[in-house]
Parts: sequence; C-alpha cells; structure tokens
Amino acid sequence: AEFAVIAVRFLSDEVQGVAGGSFKDTAGHWAAVEIGRAAAAGWIAGDTSGNFRPDDPITRAEAASIINNMLGRAPVKEHLLEGMQVWSDNPEDAWYYADIQEATNGHEYDRDELGVTEIWSAIQTIRDWSALERQWAANGGRAD
Repeated sequence: AEFAVIAVRFLSDEVQGVAGGSFKDTAGHWAAVEIGRAAAAGWIAGDTSGNFRPDDPITRAEAASIINNMLGRAPVKEHLLEGMQVWSDNPEDAWYYADIQEATNGHEYDRDELGVTEIWSAIQTIRDWSALERQWAANGGRAD
C-alpha cells in the first residue's frame, strides 16, 4: 500500500481508478484510492487469487515489477540476451524473472512491432562496483 501511494504520485490527475482496484482485500483500506489508481495505470496486478495484500511488506520482485511498469519497461524472458548478469535467487521459471533481469542489467533494446515488448540488442558493460567503491573511498567520498 505504501509503495502504491508513492507510485501514484507520479501519475497525472487524469488517471482515475476504482478505489482499491478490483482486489478482494483493499475495500476500506486507507490507501484504497491510490491502489485503484495504480491498478488503473497498469502498474500493479495483485496475486493470482485476486488479492493485493496491502499490508504485507513489498518484495524486491514486486518493487522491480512496479518500477518497470512505471517506466514503460516491458521485458520478456525470450528477448533477453546471453551474457547478462544472472542471480542465483532469480530462477528462470519465477514470475518475476524478466523484471529482475530488466532492473539489474544495463542493455540496449528495440521495441516489438506493437511498440510494447523490449527486444534486447546489446548488454552494456558490467560495472565493477567494488572498484568504484574503492575509488570513491580513496577520494574521501567524492566521485571525481
């Protein structure tokens, strides 16, 4: 619920929604209006049983999915590339696999013929974050 409230602050006022969306468990919730707006924008979908679980902690997978939706990013597993960074806790058969890959791999892409789905065309160089952190620390916390 709290993340939905933050997300809808990025929406234009024209995007309206049914208070709580079509979720079974959000009627009367303090964030029902915002949850409905986020659902109307296509940013949240809830679980397979029709619930949103507004008081549960958000997972990184749920956050990545919402942020990808907010940014118009539409990853599909079949259009990802070999050589991307993969994560042992992100199995290929998980509902969130493509969302996590999208959020954690810099890449170039084109859109499909409908202009929706991303088709990755190149992986960007994977940064050595440890080296950058050492450089930052050596410079007294400055990026120069």
